[in-house]
Formats: sequence, C-alpha cells, structure tokens
Amino acid sequence: RKLSNVKDLAYSLGESASILLDVPTVRLYQDSVFWKRAGDGPTPWHVDARMAPFDTPHFLTFWIPLQSIAADGTALLFCSKSHSDFALPYWNNIEDAIRDDSEWNRLENRYADPPVHYMPMNISDLTVHS
Repeated sequence: RKLSNVKDLAYSLGESASILLDVPTVRLYQDSVFWKRAGDGPTPWHVDARMAPFDTPHFLTFWIPLQSIAADGTALLFCSKSHSDFALPYWNNIEDAIRDDSEWNRLENRYADPPVHYMPMNISDLTVHS
C-alpha cells in the first residue's frame, strides 16, 4: 500500500481484470510469490480454483516473472478451458499424478486444445488465466 509502483501495478491489473471479465469493478483476493529456482522440478498439474473460496470460476490469475526465464527454463504450461473442469481434481487425486497412467498426465486427451507453453518470459511479460 505504501510503495507507489506496486500500488500503480495493482490498480493497472485491476483495471485489466475488469475489462477481461466484463464487469465494472473487481476485488483483489490475494497476492502470492512462488519462488522457483533454476533446476526445481515441475509443479504438478493443479486447478487454481480449488485454492479460492468462491462459488464461481470467474476470477483471474496474473503470473508475472520477477526475472527473465529462458525457453528451456521452468516452464508455465496451461490447459485452455481446464478452469471449467471441476471434476478433474475431485475424481483424480493429485497424489496420483506421479503414476504414468494418471489422468493428470494425459491432459492432452482430456481437452480439445493442447497445453499452451509460455516460454521464454521476460520481466515485463505476464500471463493471465482463469
């Protein structure tokens, strides 16, 4: 609240979110920093909606790198339209993702569009997903 650059960024992201969601106003639910170092293993497939206590899939997540990430760096992969697949995490235990036959490891068969790979990314880049 006291760092003007951070405050300006928050307001800009809020304005972008209201345009993307086609609503007059939005509210920031939380901000988080996830630190992935070079060489860290992949983050298991997950659904962000399970972490938010809302009765709607209509929210956005902005991913903003704090350093440049090379094309062969720790990748961001998204499955388009997976935000509306509420059955995936309830019928397929995330702990089973380590098994080769897990539904989590066959997402390309579950969704019509292939996973989207967002690399490389620079400090000025961001991704938005719901």
